Amino acid sequence: MHIMLAQAKDASVIHNVMLHAFKEYEHATLPSSALRHLWGIEEGRDSKLTIVGYHKESKTVHPILVDGWTIGLGGPVNGADAHTPSNVKIPKPGGWAILLYINESYFDTLIYDINE
Repeated sequence: MHIMLAQAKDASVIHNVMLHAFKEYEHATLPSSALRHLWGIEEGRDSKLTIVGYHKESKTVHPILVDGWTIGLGGPVNGADAHTPSNVKIPKPGGWAILLYINESYFDTLIYDINE
């Protein structure tokens, strides 16, 4: 399965948020060492990142983080305003809108086409 970024509101704002290719599909999970970097966040440290996945074909909403919907963010690192290590899971192939919220406020949407 390959994850391709079809479009993003501002690709320069978000770096390394689920841009990976999986060799096998079976509820693929990113390695635990994956570090997400985010730019354009004023709050930074002590903020919360919520990731909501919308599957286009089934019209269903799914948590994308392995451990639920929301994860805490750490402060600046590697030039980014905030960061977090996390595992994500894409439940099935197809078109996905990945909605990102910082402290319950809309931040960005990433569009992916997940193919086996």
